[in-house]
Amino acid sequence: MLPFMPRPPPKEYLTAKQRAIARALGFLATVLAIAKLGDRMEFPESPKL
Repeated sequence: MLPFMPRPPPKEYLTAKQRAIARALGFLATVLAIAKLGDRMEFPESPKL
């Protein structure tokens, strides 16, 4: 490969539809985890140091 040649684009392992589904599931899992575990992990809104 010569210095002025661009690198080939990386191989995509997931299709656009699969990526969208994975993002939606990740978001949903995060929201559900916060909803279920949020009461256990109460953080003060303005902690006094």
